[in-house]
Amino acid sequence: MSTERILIHGTTAQRMATTPALGQIGSDDETGRIVLGDGATPGGIEMARLDEVGGGTAGEIDYDNSGSGLGAENVQDAIDELAGEKASNSDVEKCVRVDEAQNFSDAEKGQGLANLGAGSLSGDRDRLINGDGRISQATYTTVNDDTYWCDMHYVLTQAAAITPTILTDVANGLPFMMRLSQSQATAQRMGNAQIVEAQVSKRLRGEQVTLGGKLRCSSSQAIRYAVLEWTGTADVVTSDVVANWTSGSFTAGNFFLGSNLTVAAVGTITPAANTLTDWSLTANISGSCNNLIVFLWTEGTAAQNVTLDMVWGLVQGDATAEKWPYGERDFSQELVCCQRFFEVLEIRVLGTVVAAADNSGATWLFKVRKRATPSMFWAGASSTQLRQATVDGARVTNNASAVAVILEGSSADARL
Repeated sequence: MSTERILIHGTTAQRMATTPALGQIGSDDETGRIVLGDGATPGGIEMARLDEVGGGTAGEIDYDNSGSGLGAENVQDAIDELAGEKASNSDVEKCVRVDEAQNFSDAEKGQGLANLGAGSLSGDRDRLINGDGRISQATYTTVNDDTYWCDMHYVLTQAAAITPTILTDVANGLPFMMRLSQSQATAQRMGNAQIVEAQVSKRLRGEQVTLGGKLRCSSSQAIRYAVLEWTGTADVVTSDVVANWTSGSFTAGNFFLGSNLTVAAVGTITPAANTLTDWSLTANISGSCNNLIVFLWTEGTAAQNVTLDMVWGLVQGDATAEKWPYGERDFSQELVCCQRFFEVLEIRVLGTVVAAADNSGATWLFKVRKRATPSMFWAGASSTQLRQATVDGARVTNNASAVAVILEGSSADARL
């Protein structure tokens, strides 16, 4: 059913004196605006004229830029400005581009890598290997100063051997930790270190890095950690970096060695006893760095039976807003990384090895090609039965009569 509507018009005063019916259309003779009645609004609802909304195109519609940080004064210019990424970074979220170079702060670089590390690209950020000690191929009980124990890590002590072990199921999300136990009756300082290979370290020249992890000490005492640069011959590193354990000046030539060593950064924390504590340290790496060395130790002496538990990692950029682990590798990848430096052989040569007059013998390949020609420890063969190893494998011959040779427990060592 249709209802007849009368078109009305008049001055503003006349219009405001009436209440147009629902659907009734009129006009204001003074403003030139169309008026639509809703049966309730005195004077009806005014509609804006076309010229009052900028003529209808984006380039003609005014834009208020007072709160946006844009320079545009109309809608079209604002769209163009945003599309060209000319907007203020404080107002527009920064995105990573793949078509051109961008300038990011160290913190932004670190966070960007962390975001990648949380997904399918995770596992390749950490420059340390076996940072929680879960891979431990060697056999050890007590370990002397400047001696390797679990894969890639070596102990430094002030005076005598300590007892390192690997902890399991420490806490939720922390299935492994390395533990240093001060087993001597006389208190001493102790620590743990790792050397980073030259081909990895040199890529970090001129970059900021973050060393960080979790630690726990059975006593509440100061724990120190450092990022050091070896500037001597690449991969020919003096691993015992401590010159004077009692020095309170943590610089080269005082606490640390004075030759071929640069102290990039040193940090400290005093955790509550038996409390898992997060820590981190940033360092800027110089263009002279050939190998990085990371070191964590008790600043003061540790009494007998004091334990220091730790996990750690080293990543490029400012990762101080993150917590360890920094993009954990798959176990199989981690194992391959370790075996490139050290491998325990699980080989039994069955039957006999023939006489060596014709250079015959038993040959096997290592599981992983070694970083360099390894030194060999032979568990079940005499030196007269051995030939020089290569980066790919080793060979056993016999200089007397034919014999059976058992080599289980032998090792190939290419550690730094």
